[in-house]
Amino acid sequence: MKVVALRPDYEEATHYGQYWCEKLYVDFAKELGFEIADLYGDKCCRIELEKHKDAKLVSGVCHGKEDLIVGQNNTVLFRKDDWTKDFCKEKFIWMLSCLAGSELLPWMEKQGAVSTMGYKDVFIFAVSKYPNSYAEPFFRSHFAGIKALLQGKTAKEAFNEVIKSFDKYLKDPNVPERIKPYLLHDRNCAVLFGNPDARLVKVPDVHFVRNPDEYPKAPAIEVRDENDKIIGIYYAGSTIKVKEGWTLRVCGSIINEGKDKVKVKFVVYDDISKTNVIEKEFEIEAGYSKSYSIPITDIKEMRLSQRLIYDNEVIDKEEWFMIETVKHIPTAYVKVVLKRIAENRGRIVFNVVDEAGKAVQGALVEVDGMKSVTNESGVAVFNNVEIKDYKYKVMKEGFETVEGIIKKEDFI
Repeated sequence: MKVVALRPDYEEATHYGQYWCEKLYVDFAKELGFEIADLYGDKCCRIELEKHKDAKLVSGVCHGKEDLIVGQNNTVLFRKDDWTKDFCKEKFIWMLSCLAGSELLPWMEKQGAVSTMGYKDVFIFAVSKYPNSYAEPFFRSHFAGIKALLQGKTAKEAFNEVIKSFDKYLKDPNVPERIKPYLLHDRNCAVLFGNPDARLVKVPDVHFVRNPDEYPKAPAIEVRDENDKIIGIYYAGSTIKVKEGWTLRVCGSIINEGKDKVKVKFVVYDDISKTNVIEKEFEIEAGYSKSYSIPITDIKEMRLSQRLIYDNEVIDKEEWFMIETVKHIPTAYVKVVLKRIAENRGRIVFNVVDEAGKAVQGALVEVDGMKSVTNESGVAVFNNVEIKDYKYKVMKEGFETVEGIIKKEDFI
């Protein structure tokens, strides 16, 4: 199946957009085995798009307004005209484009597009240093929906993934508060049109289970030690700690509704380099079972992925397990006795600013032979000092040196 990525790159906003579109859409589609037409830069134009009328999904990051979506150097891609009417038929058109969700995308759905998604207002995203963490939650939220479409979710389910991703970042304490109003704005102006039950990828009714009578929560992984003794059975979402010399035994049987056979693919990934450590694919006929074992030889974090493949299409039956291999690590133990600060001791805090009241970073502060340098807030601290009178000196190149006395009664 062919899909199209629209990646203009000619100014700051599209420069960020093309990066995240490639990372979150193009690379992901390739990984799943889709044929992808990546229209990057000067190729992001109608002449090139015309060559891919057979594509089922068109998505990307482009500038737009109520009745227009443009590509490289603001050349027209979609507008309310006969070309767009003909091109959009029987397609999913999901675009990160300002304002196009207010008129153009609903119009395209009325002209025969299966599903259109976009934003009815200006899409706002924050930036700092390219490609940066500030921009990431905005693009990850949008492309969560594209990923869901590629994995076989319905249009409505995929749209819900967009909203869920925005909600996740809005609740995340690690996301800067100052960008959250823009995340909320984008979330609230996301819109979906067309058949909510439409799927980009057909999902065959096939289930992978491991001995369903004994382990009904399949898929499951059986962990065995070096003596082939079962250590435990783990299900999707588990974190499994294993030792060198143990094995992960993946056993499978197929409940096959209307299908004669199915291919099952297991991949073990090195969680650091993201490369395949082990890849195994086998075919199971209806009513039969197969299994294989993965030896644990390296001390790595790994992820095990199960994928069902039918008629060369990846099926949305992927499950993840965290595999942590562990071994004895020689450890030195050191006992440290901390003495409590005596009651007659305290601390001195300097707050250094210039004439305008702006914090001065890098000023050298000396207190009776003790030295410290002010941080970016203009603060220098001397801890655990005796409470008594002190002479101090503050120096900074380009500024006059300041000297003074801290009196015992200044400690409060």
